[in-house]
Amino acid sequence: MVREELFTTLRPICNSCGSTESLEFDCKNPRGDRHHRLSSYDRALFYRRQLQAGNLQVLCQSCNNLKGSLSWDDWNALFPF
Repeated sequence: MVREELFTTLRPICNSCGSTESLEFDCKNPRGDRHHRLSSYDRALFYRRQLQAGNLQVLCQSCNNLKGSLSWDDWNALFPF
């Protein structure tokens, strides 16, 4: 399954706080939210492309909600863990 492959590649741990619970994929530099409305297959392709571009990371749900649409640089400036 693509989700497990991506987690294995990226490590199943929040890139911000180190949590291993409620993990989600996040684009370091946001690409809008259109991909959330895609089918599972198309969303997997989107995340694979983002991984290849170096734009995909794993965040826990709490960190992802806090980060929102901030870029990774802006997020790190506000919350340097």
